[in-house]
Amino acid sequence: MKIIKLSVLVAAIFSSFSIQAQDPSQSVFVNGTPKGMLGSPVSITVGYDVTDADATLTGLGLRVHYNSSALEFVEFANVLTTDNISSDGSSDDVDDLDGDASTDKFITANWASLFGSWPGSLPSDLLTATFNVADDDSLESTVINFSAASNAAGYLFTPSSYTLDIIGGSWDFDGDGTVDALTDGLLMLRHSFNLRGNGLIDGAVATASTLTHEQVEANLTAAYQIADIDDNGAVDALTDGLMLLRYMFNLRGDALVDQTVAQDAVRTTHAEIEQYIGSFMPSDDSGDTGSGDTGSGDTGSGDTGSGTEKGPAQFTEAFGGTTIDGELFTFPAAAESWA
Repeated sequence: MKIIKLSVLVAAIFSSFSIQAQDPSQSVFVNGTPKGMLGSPVSITVGYDVTDADATLTGLGLRVHYNSSALEFVEFANVLTTDNISSDGSSDDVDDLDGDASTDKFITANWASLFGSWPGSLPSDLLTATFNVADDDSLESTVINFSAASNAAGYLFTPSSYTLDIIGGSWDFDGDGTVDALTDGLLMLRHSFNLRGNGLIDGAVATASTLTHEQVEANLTAAYQIADIDDNGAVDALTDGLMLLRYMFNLRGDALVDQTVAQDAVRTTHAEIEQYIGSFMPSDDSGDTGSGDTGSGDTGSGDTGSGTEKGPAQFTEAFGGTTIDGELFTFPAAAESWA
């Protein structure tokens, strides 16, 4: 027993020496969980840290690798200025520097500290790069890799690859091919009110939809990448959710934005918001969805009767505790949640 215990002790000591002898490392990674959207720009922020917490190193030469059939580099939105030597646009990865044949291009950024004081604090954001996502329906994801042109002496370089999920940009949450107020619009409003499960889905999925309830909910969660309609940094039921529902009820102009734009919004005019919402309508959908489509082919209350044209939704009375003044639809606190 004494011999066994001694051997265990010796093994533990040598294991400790081995761990201590391993070089510390400079690590790079994608911050957060960004998602790309078909045909739209996406920004990737690259973070940096050091395993021994030393913020006074000599620098780093970094390459960010990507697949040019999925992403097109647009610009550096931000680069850490501390000891920055250069930041360069796209280059062909002819030597496969990241060891991944699927990534055929890279962008570079380099930092060098004359007196070894880089980056000054940890963790740090090294750069933010903006890419355009290809408008290719077959795209589901693409990888972002990293390699080092040079790293600090005595340190390893330990990059973490990132898989960028790519989603389609559409308000058609139930996947029936059209956008409708009492299905898709109601789904987003409920979801932004934090309703989930049956409270989210019941009575709000088109009968033509082939998606499961779980898939519809997943589509709504993914759509938060575009659902900040007034661009104030948050998705809110009584701003973004209500504007989307109004738009799907064919309300335009001041009636679309009255009392629904956040005070800290970037998009504030009805023209900006109409353009933004319209840009994510399905390509075969005019956006004039009517108010009564249940997924069965009904053209809604705005149908002119011809079967081919739809006018603005006409409200004749309030329902569920809501109020209507002309074209202005409001949702007071006492209103029923289904309204």
